[in-house]
Amino acid sequence: MLSNNNYKQLLFTFVFCLFTGGPVLAEEAPDMGTNSFTKSTLVNGRIEGLIKEIFPNATRIDKKDPKTHVWPIYVAFQQEGYAFESKDFIQIQGFAGDIINLLIGIDNEGQIMGVRVLFQHEPIFMHGLGPQALEKFLDQYPGHSVSERIIVDSSRSRSVSSTGEGSLIFDGVTKATVSVIAANDTLLTAALEVARKVLGKFVQDTASLPKMDLFEPLNWQQLLDKKLVGHWLVSREQLETALGRELTDYPNHGFDDPDLTVVSDIYYAYLNAPIIGRNLLGEQDYARLLESTKPGEHIIGVMSTGPYDYLEDDFRPGKIPTRLSLYQN
Repeated sequence: MLSNNNYKQLLFTFVFCLFTGGPVLAEEAPDMGTNSFTKSTLVNGRIEGLIKEIFPNATRIDKKDPKTHVWPIYVAFQQEGYAFESKDFIQIQGFAGDIINLLIGIDNEGQIMGVRVLFQHEPIFMHGLGPQALEKFLDQYPGHSVSERIIVDSSRSRSVSSTGEGSLIFDGVTKATVSVIAANDTLLTAALEVARKVLGKFVQDTASLPKMDLFEPLNWQQLLDKKLVGHWLVSREQLETALGRELTDYPNHGFDDPDLTVVSDIYYAYLNAPIIGRNLLGEQDYARLLESTKPGEHIIGVMSTGPYDYLEDDFRPGKIPTRLSLYQN
């Protein structure tokens, strides 16, 4: 087992699943008129009203499919899209440690039609900025595809823009970074899963699986030499060049030492594979990790040393880190 008291470790869990099949509609379709909204079996009147806000031209909502967890939406005899609750597909904790449940509508091409908040318990949106701040943030999503890569930046005051690398940057909410990142990840993850499940679009290739029978004892240096552990060193010069100013302009971050050359020394590794995870964690901890991992979940271990930690000072388990993001190409 490898250990280093100077390292902090954070495990990120990503769930990559392949879904197939289409929606199962109500066996007996109610009578549909083009000028009147046909009621159907919904959870409650509030959700029905919100779905009508997202799909104002809808004349019929089929009952929620127990297999796909979506409400098919129709205009006369033409299916226009689907509505669904995010909690049926993903449950990401926000700043308060509770989930944000969203009602999301997408059309048949995977375009987001609208988003409404069904439940949230974020202090900043309950008592600070108020729920309107979260609603304004979510108003940026309609018109965008579920397949778009969206990055939230709470330091920006500009409109939606592109990074030039196939990503969009959305305005965040000052003082609510963790909450809006949780909302963003909740919305996009749930919407993409529905698009794959009921539209048959944006389907992933068959997921790769780690070779569980491949193992040989390797020490830390051997793991690095074989590139089984990745290494990312952030130097003082790199950071000052990117910021356009000296680090001494940022007090209380550990940058006061003029001889400091390394800001953060980061290592990362894919822990599911025994040749990596078992060598890093040891037999018992690796076995415990596998026991707590659901089918289809992939674990990335991240470790760092240096004056600038990738975990903020108030980080706690279950919270979304604001200083580090991982993206799948």
